[in-house]
Amino acid sequence: MNDGPPRQREPELKGAADEVKRLSRIARNLPRFPIAHRLCHQLLEHRDGLVVDGMAEWWLDDIAEVVDSRTTDLEKANLTDLLENCVREIHRLARERNQPATTTDEARQALTAATDFVHRPLPPIPRQRPRSQTGTPTRRLRRRTRGGRPTD
Repeated sequence: MNDGPPRQREPELKGAADEVKRLSRIARNLPRFPIAHRLCHQLLEHRDGLVVDGMAEWWLDDIAEVVDSRTTDLEKANLTDLLENCVREIHRLARERNQPATTTDEARQALTAATDFVHRPLPPIPRQRPRSQTGTPTRRLRRRTRGGRPTD
């Protein structure tokens, strides 16, 4: 890292912070990708039964363009975000118009499943246990009993 004045280091620190955000988003959303992928297909399959326009229509179009072309971890994480934004927009539109968000039972079931997914608590990111800096317990024991004799 640059050891210059704080103003010169700001771009470096911002870049590092952006990388941490990107990696944590991938870690949070990547395990959810298979479910999000299936739910996107269900929404698109029953798209005619969804009451959408404007932004909700745009989100569905965006999902339709990219749903099957996700290859990198970041792209897979982004699909989960697209699904969440689409579902929120569909419900916002229904609230504003004071009407149901769907017109068919199949679309209602697909939207309900997607809504449950969006509102499901995120899985925690696993944390690693602190590890000993001096080796495994067996190695520590061997060091204490060199040649079969305790060194204490």
